[in-house]
Amino acid sequence: MTHLFPFCKRYWPACRPSYRSAVCLLALAIGVWPRGASVAEDVREPFAPSNKPLSAICPAGVQEQLDVVFASYGDRQLRMDFFTRGGQPPGAAARPAVVVVHGGGWRQGDRSRFRALAYALAARGYATAAIEYRLSGEAKYPAAVHDCNAAVRYLRANAKSLGIDPDRIAAVGGSAGGHLVGLMAAAPDVAEFQGEGGNAGVSSRIQAAVVMAGPMRLDAGPVADRSRKEPEAFANVWFGKTVDEAPADYRNASPINHFSQQTPPLLFQTGEFDAPTRNRESRQKLRALSVPVGLQVYRLGTHGCWNRQGWLPLMVDDMDRFLRQALRIRQLEPWELLSTDHFTASVDGDSLRLEVRSLPADRKLTLPRLSCPIGDVTVAGQALALKPGLDSWELTLPQSVSTPTNIEIQLRGSALLRQLPEVIQADGGAELPAHAATTYGTMLRYEPQPHKNTIGYWVNQDDYAEWLVYVDEPARFSVTVFQGCGKGQGGSQAELVAYPSDAQPPRPGNRGKATAAPETKAAPTVEKQRLPWEVVETGHFQNFQPVALGELQLVTGVNVIQVRAVKKAKNAVMDIRRIQLQTLAPAASGKSE
Repeated sequence: MTHLFPFCKRYWPACRPSYRSAVCLLALAIGVWPRGASVAEDVREPFAPSNKPLSAICPAGVQEQLDVVFASYGDRQLRMDFFTRGGQPPGAAARPAVVVVHGGGWRQGDRSRFRALAYALAARGYATAAIEYRLSGEAKYPAAVHDCNAAVRYLRANAKSLGIDPDRIAAVGGSAGGHLVGLMAAAPDVAEFQGEGGNAGVSSRIQAAVVMAGPMRLDAGPVADRSRKEPEAFANVWFGKTVDEAPADYRNASPINHFSQQTPPLLFQTGEFDAPTRNRESRQKLRALSVPVGLQVYRLGTHGCWNRQGWLPLMVDDMDRFLRQALRIRQLEPWELLSTDHFTASVDGDSLRLEVRSLPADRKLTLPRLSCPIGDVTVAGQALALKPGLDSWELTLPQSVSTPTNIEIQLRGSALLRQLPEVIQADGGAELPAHAATTYGTMLRYEPQPHKNTIGYWVNQDDYAEWLVYVDEPARFSVTVFQGCGKGQGGSQAELVAYPSDAQPPRPGNRGKATAAPETKAAPTVEKQRLPWEVVETGHFQNFQPVALGELQLVTGVNVIQVRAVKKAKNAVMDIRRIQLQTLAPAASGKSE
C-alpha cells in the first residue's frame, strides 16, 4: 500500500492502524487519495500524524469557477474561487454557502492556501468561495474587513444564479482569517466595516462562523502584548499604529466587543499546541448571551494544522457537523467517501451506502472503523451481520446476494473516521462514549452494533482504553462508569487513571511527525490520579449499570483518562459503554484572549 501515495510511504509505518484506515477514507473525501486504493491492515504501532502540507487536488464531481470578481474599488478588482458539486438536479434545494478566508497575519497569504478546505466542503455539498482580501501592504485596517463583507454581499445578491441559499451563508477562517470571520459574525451592522466594494444595501450578515485559531480580542492579551514589544508586529503593520497609539481601533476591531444575542453560532477550532485557551473569555461571553458556541481541540495540532494532512479531514468533519446544525440543513446530496475495487461508500444523511460492484472470492468486504454507533445493516432487504475488528469492520455477503447490490448501514451519529484520537471538551461536564475511545492491546475494540455500542473483547488483562479530555480551566468532576459484566464474570480489579497529557508537539528534526513524549518525561510534580473499583457483575456484558468511582481534578489543557484492568478475575474483564464526568466546582472566571 505504501507505493500508492507519498504520504503513506513516509508516514504509514508510524501510524496506528485504526488511524491508517481513517486516512484512506478521509484522503479520498478531500480528493488527495487515488481511486481504487485498498485498505490494508497491519500490526499496531505508535501513531504519528503527517505534518506535511496539503496539495489541493480538485475532487471528482466538484466544479470550479476561478477568478470571479466580487468587489471593485476603482480599478482594483477582488476575486474569489467558487466551488460547487456538479450535477445538481432541477428543483433541488439551493445549497448553503461558505466563505473561506485565508490567514497570514493580515499581511501575507492568498486564497489558494485554503483551497483544499474549500474543495473538501464543496465535496460535502456546500458552495464554497475562497476569497482574496487586501493585505496590510496594500491597504490598512479596516479594508480587509470591507472585502470579507463585500464577498458575503456578492454571494447573497447573486444567490439565484449561483444556486445558493441567501439565508444560509457561513464563513470559515484561520488565524488572521479567523479574526476576520469572527468580526463578520459579530458586527454585520457596523457601517464602518461595510466599505464600498459593491452591492450596497444587501446584508452582509452570516448565519454561522468557524474560527480556526483566530484572536477575538486585539486590545488586550497576546496581540496587544506583541504590538507593544515588536514594532513590526502584524497588528502594528495592519493598523499602521500600535495598540497604545490607536486603542479605539484595536478595541473596535475586537469581535468580543461586538458580541450580542444576535451573533450567530460560532465554532472555535484549534490545535492542542496552539493556545487552546485563546478566546476563553469570548466563549464565556457567548454562553452568557445564550449564543451557541463550541470548541474543538485537535490532538497534537499546532498553528496552521488545518493545512496539514493529518488534521484537515478531521476539522472538515467537525465543521460539517456544526454547519448542518447551525444552518438547520435537513439534507445535502450524498457525498462519496471511498471507492475501492469492489465498492463505493457514500454518506447519505443518516446512512452509509456501499454500492457493491463485485466481491472477492471469500465474499468479505472490509470497511475502516467508524467513530460512531450504528443501527441496522441490510443488503437486498435482509439483515447483514457486521463483525468488528480492532481497526476495521467486516461484512460477509450471503451466497443468495449477487452483485451489483447496495449495503445500507444506519448511522447513529456522524460518520467520523479519525486518524487521531478525539479530544472531548468537558467544561461543564461531559460524556466519554465508547466510540470516542482509543483502544490499545491485542483484543480490546469498539463494537458498534445497536445491541452493543461498547468497548468489548476485554479478555487480555493488559489491554486498555483511553479518552482525551480538554478543559478551559481547572475543575473537579465526579466520575461514573457505565459497565457491564456477564453472569459469573465479576470481581475483576480495575482502575480509572487520569493525568495531564505529556504529548509533545511536532518539532523540527523529527521529519514532520508528531510524537508522544515518553512517560519518563512527564512533569515530575504531576501525579496520576487513580480511582480503583471492583467490576460489578450485571448478568450480561451489555447490561450496563452505573458505578460511581469518586472524584478527580482535571487541569487546564488536554487530560488523559484511561481505564485499565489491574487483575482479571475470570474470562473477560467487562464492557464499557460510557463514562460520565459531572462538574462539582465551576471553573473560576478568567481572561485569556
